[in-house]
Amino acid sequence: MTNEKAKLIKQFLVGIFFVGLVFVFSGCSLNSKKPVQNNTDSDAAIKQLFIAKYPGYGNYGIIVQKADATHARGTITLCPGDPCRGGLFLAVKKNNLWQLVFDGIENGDSNFSCNLVAPYDFPGDMISDCVSDKACTQEAKLCPDGSSVSRQGPNCEFAPCPNIDQPLDTSTWSTYNNSQLRIEFKYPDNWPQPKVVNDKGQATDGTKLIWRINIGQLVEKCEGGDCYPYYLYGISTKNYTSTLDNLRKNKDAVANIVEKKVNGNSAILYIEKGMGTTQVAIIFGAKQTFEFVGDSGSNPNNDTFSSEFDAILSSFKTIK
Repeated sequence: MTNEKAKLIKQFLVGIFFVGLVFVFSGCSLNSKKPVQNNTDSDAAIKQLFIAKYPGYGNYGIIVQKADATHARGTITLCPGDPCRGGLFLAVKKNNLWQLVFDGIENGDSNFSCNLVAPYDFPGDMISDCVSDKACTQEAKLCPDGSSVSRQGPNCEFAPCPNIDQPLDTSTWSTYNNSQLRIEFKYPDNWPQPKVVNDKGQATDGTKLIWRINIGQLVEKCEGGDCYPYYLYGISTKNYTSTLDNLRKNKDAVANIVEKKVNGNSAILYIEKGMGTTQVAIIFGAKQTFEFVGDSGSNPNNDTFSSEFDAILSSFKTIK
């Protein structure tokens, strides 16, 4: 081979080498936001996004946990490393191109903002754990099992109650009727008959107590008297509007205020904060105001506490 031919072959090979380099680098970008086109395989396309963003790793472990035609959620692991790097990712496909919306490696954790993902119309089950950018009001909702739940999530909705009890069947319950006090209500037939106790004391809010009815099985001997799970009080007449206003102002001690009708009588229900769950219903009769109180801490049947409270309250009537 002549020197001239060898020189030409060498130039040809060098040219091919540089063309190859141009081709390779034109196909990869260090820009982390550049989308990757893919028509059939989201796993491969998202993997290419991480290869372009974090070059030099030997293994790019992609696990797509949830996906539809245009959205994907999963985890990425980059190895080798000591330790390997990894995190949650969210990706979206727009104009037939996949792009990263959230990268847990870049952000340093797996908490992503609800505002960040809002513009991309992700299915709710892919972003249910997003972190709200606003603080939820500190309120409590009473659950049927006597527990309470607070507001949470991006929309500050109440968390689901742990259990939903069916309304109790009161068809076999006994009826307590007191013509002198002009009231009646139902109670389980295996309970002792409710007992009226003269109570001329005063509640902590200044309300005068006129009489008290102990309802339910005796729980224990308490300081100052016996403890029962439920009490019905006859109290000094209250004004509905001022009572409601005062309860709303007392947010440190009162939660979950509800207005309702109890057999034609206006009523205000609420929870007293503190140890256990104390449910209270103030019932405004035509000539008398009543206060029905249930204390889960004094109730041996905590599983049915709230259902019992609701059933007794719903059966309460004023009689002529």
